Amino acid sequence: MDAPPSEPAPTRADPPAARHDAAASLRPIDRKAAIRAYKDTPRPAGLFGVRNRPEDRLYVGAAADLRAVLNRQRFQLDGGLHPDRELQADWRRLGAGAFSFEVLDELEPAADPAADRGDDLAALYDLWLERLAAQGQALYGDRRPTGHDRGSA
Repeated sequence: MDAPPSEPAPTRADPPAARHDAAASLRPIDRKAAIRAYKDTPRPAGLFGVRNRPEDRLYVGAAADLRAVLNRQRFQLDGGLHPDRELQADWRRLGAGAFSFEVLDELEPAADPAADRGDDLAALYDLWLERLAAQGQALYGDRRPTGHDRGSA
């Protein structure tokens, strides 16, 4: 796509300052407003799973920010840093392609984005562990409905 004649298109030879950067073009007040809006946006809280598809085994965890925790789980597994040793060993043995990352359940957004969702997450976690145990789902780790170890590592 051609740039308008009054503004030549940047090329690789142009210095970085000559390239248009949307973030840099925000005025300081706009940048502050954008940061505040981002922080005020409710994060989806709930339960996630890392599923070993070939062996139908599931790692269950709870998190106040599901998007962030799913990225963190993958990063930990790729780097050999996951706190669940059995899951980590299976990841190494079977490869990343044998696993899927799932959102199992989400809490309704809180009216106050800064609200502590810990008790709600613990109750949801316990409910899901009981449900999965009744279905005979194989789980990673010592997953008992206690509300204390929610796998949010």
